[in-house]
Amino acid sequence: MLARYQKLLERIKAALPDSKIVVQSVLLTRNPAWNDYIRPLNTGLAQLCRQMDLVFLDHNPALTEGDRLAARLTGDGIHLRQAGYDLLADNIRRYLESPVVVKYRGRLVFSRLGSSQGQPEVLVNLRSFARATGGTVQWSNGQAGLIKGGRGFSWTVGQKVAVLDGKELVLDVPPAVVNNSLYVPLNPLAEALGYTVNSAADNKTFNIM
Repeated sequence: MLARYQKLLERIKAALPDSKIVVQSVLLTRNPAWNDYIRPLNTGLAQLCRQMDLVFLDHNPALTEGDRLAARLTGDGIHLRQAGYDLLADNIRRYLESPVVVKYRGRLVFSRLGSSQGQPEVLVNLRSFARATGGTVQWSNGQAGLIKGGRGFSWTVGQKVAVLDGKELVLDVPPAVVNNSLYVPLNPLAEALGYTVNSAADNKTFNIM
């Protein structure tokens, strides 16, 4: 199946070189046995997008409870109810509204732009970043935290100070809440967790390495 995906994507890229190609994940089901086949396929699709410099949009984190499709979002364990399609559409809308493309190993991280001294600053959706990189988001008393690889990073909404492993870090741009989602500055977050951020020449695509 991955080989067929690759052939189709290569044909599309060759025929429509200016098109923005987004590969969406195969949705998990309520059946654990089927999911055992679906998960490796999605991992392979993300790797393929990384190799071909495409975008992989993973819907499953927004649609699952534990390790399977949420029961409230399906009637038969496979197909989505309206509430599920609404969440899926919201993911696509967030991608379309993102002013730049931010990716971690091919996986899309939702973004928006802030401003620092008149210059644009890339902000990333904290929960989307955590899902892509394998981190965990925690909220407590108006503070948001990210736990990743034994390290802790936290922010107070509206303030230009973050805390990394107990030490304060001054930010150029404060975190922003948009549609009940927290967006935080990309570069300080990536650097604090040991990542590097590479940008394309047009500053429209950013790869977290």
